[in-house]
Amino acid sequence: MKNFIKQSLIAFTLLFTVNACKKESTNPAPTGTKSKLTGTVQLWDDKVDFNLDKSGVTVSIDGIPSTTTDATGKYTFDNLTNDIYTITFSKSGYGTTKLVGINHSFNTSGTVIPNKSLGKISTTKVDAFSYNNNSFNGAPGASFTYTLNPVPSVNNKGFVRYFLSKSASVSNTNYEAFTEVKSYSSNNIAGFSVDDLAALGFQSGQTVYIKMYGDSFISNDYEDPNSGKRIFPNLNTTSPAAVSFVIP
Repeated sequence: MKNFIKQSLIAFTLLFTVNACKKESTNPAPTGTKSKLTGTVQLWDDKVDFNLDKSGVTVSIDGIPSTTTDATGKYTFDNLTNDIYTITFSKSGYGTTKLVGINHSFNTSGTVIPNKSLGKISTTKVDAFSYNNNSFNGAPGASFTYTLNPVPSVNNKGFVRYFLSKSASVSNTNYEAFTEVKSYSSNNIAGFSVDDLAALGFQSGQTVYIKMYGDSFISNDYEDPNSGKRIFPNLNTTSPAAVSFVIP
């Protein structure tokens, strides 16, 4: 009887071990530390035209040989070690931009980066910018008169961005707030209501300095992980001095 029980236990153990091995062999987990990373770019001019040559964009990752895009805008890094990367995109005449914090980990098909848009450096120049009065669209605020070059029109809009601060040294690198890209179809008057300024972090009675730059429809802006500041690589940095106003 004891021999029978002993033999049964041995047989059960062998059967369990064989089945476990079969299960592991039919469902092998992918292993590895390297796989490819691919993506595509779409190029724009500084307006709204995107049917541009997608080739020749330099795509680089620190410590790894760079690659360039082909005619379809595709780029590939083969055998890339598992890590978190910053990818830089550059081409002559375009604002250099980055994708920060790209998590690349091993898988059999590789990491695919969503299509990245890349815009040209702005050709819109701000020739003149001055404070007008303390109202905008019939409400308390601040209005400005501006002159853009080339003169914007319905079919050739001018794209701009504003930077604001309580410091007179406000600029595209020294600011407390910035607006999204704005488009204008004529040289006229623009501005902000008190509510607009409050949404940007300013209060009634404060003196605010503001500076206007030409920008691109696709701005390529990104956050610098070191400074925490937003970077705006497509700005036309030829711009008049900042103007100031007191929020009513």
